[in-house]
Amino acid sequence: MIMKHKHKYENNRPQNKIQNFFGQYLINRGLIDEDVLLHALNIQRKKSTPIGELAIMKKYVKVSEVLDILNSQINTPYSFGEMGIKMGYLTKNKVDNLMELQSESRPNLGSILLSMNAVNAEVLKNELILFFRFIGKEEVII
Repeated sequence: MIMKHKHKYENNRPQNKIQNFFGQYLINRGLIDEDVLLHALNIQRKKSTPIGELAIMKKYVKVSEVLDILNSQINTPYSFGEMGIKMGYLTKNKVDNLMELQSESRPNLGSILLSMNAVNAEVLKNELILFFRFIGKEEVII
């Protein structure tokens, strides 16, 4: 099973949990291997807009405050959002909003796997239906 260190706020994001679980699900079904999943997750991470950049775009913080947060974050286990809250630059509600914005702008795992030709569209569609049934969601929008 593939595990990565997650910060407090990352653990509360259902989309990340579902995507990571979907990747593991595809591995368990023999449709992709761990290397393919890691590559896809790396692409997804690289295409995600950094929280600090989103915070500036939303005018929650100034550039100097983002740099202050990033410098203070070095050698700590805290995420950008957690450090921003600790330093008084951000609130939990603002961090939650930023995390949602980041999640909405991030390409989904399925589309990345399609672009990598790791799975074809029909297989992906069928596996998504099975996966959502497996996790207890009957209605699937594809």
